Amino acid sequence: MSSRSISLVIIILMVLHGLLHTAPADVMAPEDSLEIISVANAGFYLRIGDQALVIDALFDNESPKRPGILPPPPSEYENPSLETLDALYSGQKPFKPISLALVTHVDVDHFTAPEVIKFLSQNTIAKLCCPRQVAEKIGGRGFDPRSQIIQMDPGLGKRVRHVSDSMVITAYGMNHSGNRLQTSNIAYLIEWHGLRILHLGDAGGEKVNFSRFGDQWPKVLDIVFVPYWYFNSLEKLQIIRHYLSAKILIPVHMRKNERTLLQKRHIDLESSRLYVFPSQGDKRLLDIHTVR
Repeated sequence: MSSRSISLVIIILMVLHGLLHTAPADVMAPEDSLEIISVANAGFYLRIGDQALVIDALFDNESPKRPGILPPPPSEYENPSLETLDALYSGQKPFKPISLALVTHVDVDHFTAPEVIKFLSQNTIAKLCCPRQVAEKIGGRGFDPRSQIIQMDPGLGKRVRHVSDSMVITAYGMNHSGNRLQTSNIAYLIEWHGLRILHLGDAGGEKVNFSRFGDQWPKVLDIVFVPYWYFNSLEKLQIIRHYLSAKILIPVHMRKNERTLLQKRHIDLESSRLYVFPSQGDKRLLDIHTVR
């Protein structure tokens, strides 16, 4: 065999080796990957295989776009576009049909009743997990969603669980940031295909907000959605290290300038990786086996 033929064989073998030993995100088997899409603010879409859910993604805080609704004060935080909301309702690209929606609390940059009602009315087999304050705002609007609502309101420092298909959802009752005692804030732990995913909502970053759970607080976490303000002080970074240590941390609830600042900063998170979603619609596809 000539040296040229030998070289060609070596090149072919190297290419085949690469194909067999690498798994680009876009060709992973659906059951082996977690797709995460940023919707707006603290709102995210998550999918494994044919099962998809959203957290704090069904809201419209720019209601002048909706006829007959008085506009709220301008929000400093991102708002989903009408095109994004319509795609979520209908399960159109880039989304798939959603079987579960989670709402952490009643603030209008996490939840608005008309958007949740529209979602539930178009997805009659979908379920909604939410605190009582959210459920009360949905009722009495000419639509009866009671068969679709799973009320999860454990009370401060307590937890409740719900099993949904292949998921276990645990709701932790936590103080809202700023010690807003009148607002029920739920942190959701989602146990799904071996992953443990936590979304804090707007939970305050005080130590007592976590320590009061004692042994009931999850000891192992894979992905945590963390409000931006947890990265702003040494005290709150200690909360991350002690109570929120995970393989992946995803900052949420950021103004545009805060996102830029966070991308430029070096934060010592020990073994955790920081994933900053640059803008709405950005997507990550993660291999489940490397995350858990």
